[in-house]
Amino acid sequence: MPDAKKKQNYGPILLAMGNYVAERNWRDICVLEVEGGMIVQGTGLVQTAEGYQYVVETKMFGHDELAKLTAHKK
Repeated sequence: MPDAKKKQNYGPILLAMGNYVAERNWRDICVLEVEGGMIVQGTGLVQTAEGYQYVVETKMFGHDELAKLTAHKK
């Protein structure tokens, strides 16, 4: 997690994570900040042999990965 003395700029981080979610057409989104970065979880529609099913998917964004994602948006 960010140092208490350093203010975290969540706008670009949440925007990058939102783009990740939108690309996958997830719904029922949960975002959690953890010591190693941020976790985003959502329900995605996947095609199976039986048809389409909703599956819960989870992605962990480490601090380095978040930095790379937000650097591309600057």
